[in-house]
Amino acid sequence: MAGRTPVQASIVILALAAAVGMYQWWFSAERQIHRVLAAVPAALNHEQPDTGLAALTAVAALQALLALDVALDPGGGVPPIVGRQDVVSAAARARTATPRLRVQFFDNQVTLQHDAAATATLTAQVVTVDPSGAELAEAYDVEATLEKQDGAWVVTKARRVRGIAGG
Repeated sequence: MAGRTPVQASIVILALAAAVGMYQWWFSAERQIHRVLAAVPAALNHEQPDTGLAALTAVAALQALLALDVALDPGGGVPPIVGRQDVVSAAARARTATPRLRVQFFDNQVTLQHDAAATATLTAQVVTVDPSGAELAEAYDVEATLEKQDGAWVVTKARRVRGIAGG
């Protein structure tokens, strides 16, 4: 019976260490940033055009993901969009104006500058349909800056670095 106590203690210590490790991983800054990056496409994707109110409801989730003074630079001669409300409005317009939109982020790389600032680089694939119903896919390299504000990670800037040929 005495031999079991060290084994049981070892199991308990290993279980506690695993629990602490999982807790730290789940709540790490990098994991929180990856959750923000995953939520952006979810707010944009749709299979059919939305009405104005339905589009606003769908993109409302972006409010919590964007800084108040966020700056979005789509590049390609399109002027930057500055301010949370303007970015959310542009996203709502995209949901009402496009018959289908699928956005996916790939190759997400997060670099922490310090405990309240980070840069994310990723590839964004945007799939739409033309008037004939054919799918059009484009891919872009994107760089985003995120900051921890009021305890939550938010996007402060995002810009298209370049389009990818054959995307």
